[in-house]
Formats: sequence, C-alpha cells, structure tokens
Amino acid sequence: MTKLAEGPRILVWIAMADQFLDTEMRHDIPTTALRCVEAGLSKDDARAIWRHEVSPAVSGNAWAVAGEWAGWDRDWLVAELERRRRRWEHRRGWSRWLCDRLRVEPLRGVWLSVERCMDALLAVSSPEERERLARDLVFLARHGLDFGPRDPGTLENTDLERIRGLYPEPFRSIIGPALVSGESGAMDERLRAALQAGS
Repeated sequence: MTKLAEGPRILVWIAMADQFLDTEMRHDIPTTALRCVEAGLSKDDARAIWRHEVSPAVSGNAWAVAGEWAGWDRDWLVAELERRRRRWEHRRGWSRWLCDRLRVEPLRGVWLSVERCMDALLAVSSPEERERLARDLVFLARHGLDFGPRDPGTLENTDLERIRGLYPEPFRSIIGPALVSGESGAMDERLRAALQAGS
C-alpha cells in the first residue's frame, strides 16, 4: 500500500468517515474521491483504507438507531483510526474476511461510486480541473439528492453549460451505485428541473 503522510491520510480518513454519518452525505462522494486522488492513492489503496481502517472504526454508525450525524470529533476519529489500523494489520484468516464483509457491505454502493468518481477525476489532467470537476459533481449530487442545492441561476453561463455536460452522463454512472431502489427517477426529475431553471 502507498505510504501516506499524516496530513493527506487524515483528510482521506475524515472524508471517508463522513460517508458513515447518520445524515445524507452521498452528495460529498466526489469530495471523498478527490481527497483520495489528491493523496496519490490508487483505487486499491483507497479501498484498503476504506475497508480496513475507516469502516472498522465508524461502520457501526450505519446501523445505529440514533447515530452520529453532526460530524466526527477529529481527535477521537484520528486516535481511533490509528488504533484500529495497528490492530487490523495483525488480524489474519477468516475472521478478518468476515469482519470486512459485515462492515463494508452496508455502504458498498457508496464505495463503488467513490471508485467511479476517482476514475473520472484521474482522467483529468490538472489539479485545478479535478477540483472543478469534483465541485460540479457535488453540485449535481446536491440537486439530485435534494440536499441543500444551490440555485443554478447564481452560476455563470459557462459554469452551467459545463455542469450540463456532465448530466446525464457521466454523473448517472458515477452516482448510480450509491442510489437506493426507486431513487433514480426522482433524482432525474430534480436535476432536469434545476438545469432548465438555470437557463
């Protein structure tokens, strides 16, 4: 696995852990993918961090009736992930495999979306373009998932045209795995209305 300096590793941990909060966070899938790309992670390395470091520490929140929703305490999160990372490296055999499956499966679709978003970001040549693409995908996700969307009328025409170029594809392919059954129709309606309203 790629060795990460503490700064980038912590940013990756925080972005990944936020996907396990007890509130809508799928709109930040592009941000999570961007943090992984900025840290120089391959998809395999990022997946290993998701499975073996972040999921063991915070996946229980996905099952909790009234889990953490306001955000993780950074000091607690970093200390917990460090502890679990050291512990996980020494676990072997079927128990490691079983724990991995139980922790990762509830948000498997979210992770697949992160990987697809990483692919899209890695296909862009400059860091500035990657940041812009991630922002544009967040804009679409906020509208599609109806989570605090920004008024498209506040965008410059060039920005709006660039965002329109991402919908329906590649946005639908990127976010698709993270959607629950029956959600895509409502997402498409909201996005079509938002992108037309910006005209």
